[in-house]
Amino acid sequence: MVAMNKDICEMTPIIGPECRERFLPFLDGGPLVGAGLCLAGLSRLRRQYRIARPNPNFHLILGSLDGQARLITPAEQRELRAGDLLIAPAGGAYAYELIRGRSWSIVWCHVSAAAGRDWLRDVPQLTVRRSPDLPKLAAEVEDLLAEAARNLHLATEARRAKELYLLVLLERFVRFDRHPTEPHEHDDLDRLFAAASADLAQPWTLGQLAERAGYSPTHLNRLCRAHFGRSAMRHLTFLRMEHAGRLLRRERLKIRTVAWRCGYGDEFAFSVAFKRHFGVSPRQMKSQ
Repeated sequence: MVAMNKDICEMTPIIGPECRERFLPFLDGGPLVGAGLCLAGLSRLRRQYRIARPNPNFHLILGSLDGQARLITPAEQRELRAGDLLIAPAGGAYAYELIRGRSWSIVWCHVSAAAGRDWLRDVPQLTVRRSPDLPKLAAEVEDLLAEAARNLHLATEARRAKELYLLVLLERFVRFDRHPTEPHEHDDLDRLFAAASADLAQPWTLGQLAERAGYSPTHLNRLCRAHFGRSAMRHLTFLRMEHAGRLLRRERLKIRTVAWRCGYGDEFAFSVAFKRHFGVSPRQMKSQ
């Protein structure tokens, strides 16, 4: 163990010319900065890449999206594969590097140890666990990166809402995955909300969702709170609002059409829910 610690200290960081890293621009004074995030982004790594941290002063949350890499710690060496979530608290030695001939895509963030939230202090040692929902986090980061690249930043309130959602996802990966649902329950929830997402115009009720999933309404809510951090109907509202936001940003549709597609027969009720979610009205987002 001492020898491996020494090895980590002596490793030279390598970021080859074929590696592409994109860094997420934070909103000044926004939720991510307030939570202590100091760096975050998406990386596509090829051929040459190695990072060694003998004594980092920040917590690392890293999601492996595809490809493979090697994780080196004082206790072991192991592979990181697609779907693996690495949580490395500050102060612990570790390194990771590309396996020869492989590529690796990751979504990651650094959280200041001085400003780290309580949910990160709950992880006392380096942990690797399976987390199949990492593409959801990557998609949200990709969306913000694309807006920044095209200089199409949302209004401050909307950006704040999107950052808050990213923070909710991070908390869920760190906190809620400590008490995960059973694998079959995880699959049941994915199938249920995939079906709901494919037909958001349907006026779903909690009873209908529960019946489709094969659970009682009480048990469905318990699973959703453990898996998503919110009740089944709140998660459905979240899916509706995210879909509405995409429609207003990317398609030339009337607001009442978007409301109908997202399960709202009343345009006013839709606008109230939309502003509660994004911090701006549908008309303001549409104008941007």
